[in-house]
Amino acid sequence: SVRNASWYNLSDGYLARFVTGDVDSRVYYNKKGKWNCTIRYYNERKMPRSLRSDINIAYCDYKITGVEQLDVPGTILYIVHLENADSMKILYVHDGEISVNEELTLNK
Repeated sequence: SVRNASWYNLSDGYLARFVTGDVDSRVYYNKKGKWNCTIRYYNERKMPRSLRSDINIAYCDYKITGVEQLDVPGTILYIVHLENADSMKILYVHDGEISVNEELTLNK
């Protein structure tokens, strides 16, 4: 079931925001009501199993702390946040290709 549904007027269109289960979603539309993109925020458990497996194998020393799934016409991009005791990484995953977009060293 959908919770916390809200609509917002933006300068270039509209935003629908809602929560379904453990997934926080934002859906953007242009001024004519045409869908532009959807962003879903969720945890590791909601990731596609094969993607989660690939990341856990490649980054076995890291914990997945969050995922954003960006759906735009014709493609899906995953933004995956990883953390371990020493650093944080932000991965981009598109068409099965994983790349490190950002890496931060944690000061302990």
